[in-house]
Amino acid sequence: MIKVPLGYFCTYICAANHGRKEVNEKAFKEMKARTLTKSDQVKKTQAEVNKYIHQRDYGLGCISCDEHLRAIHIGGVYDAGHYRSRGSAPHLRFVITQIHLQCKKCNRQLSGNIVEYRKGFIRRYGVDLVERIESDQRQRKYTIEQMQRMAALFRRRSRHFIKVREKYGEEKAKRTRCKV
Repeated sequence: MIKVPLGYFCTYICAANHGRKEVNEKAFKEMKARTLTKSDQVKKTQAEVNKYIHQRDYGLGCISCDEHLRAIHIGGVYDAGHYRSRGSAPHLRFVITQIHLQCKKCNRQLSGNIVEYRKGFIRRYGVDLVERIESDQRQRKYTIEQMQRMAALFRRRSRHFIKVREKYGEEKAKRTRCKV
């Protein structure tokens, strides 16, 4: 048995092979991060935005039916529903003023339940914001680097909401939630 900084090995050849394997895996991960396609980064950024929406709207319930369901964990009973869908308005994909917590029934089975979504949106924020989003046609073209920065920003924001809720409880978390 031979002891090297990587651990215990039967021979020096085994230790060298193990070291090469670790170096190759690390280089592969770095190369993969460098060769990330734009669609891969869009998916990663969208996932971070959705996690942020789950934390921001924690405890508010579905914007369409106003139903408060028990499980709030990601993959649970809520989705991050877009007022203008990602298919019809891909330029608004990351605009968080038009993304809210929505139960899976409203978002998936009722195709967004858009009429009730609009009513709930007006109840929370007023007609001005709704009309501004409905008329927003400005194109937004993001680079991979911009999307990586957005993903990091939303990751930090969602962690902040989790820490505030753990430290101060739900009431303080509601006060730190910003109005749009």
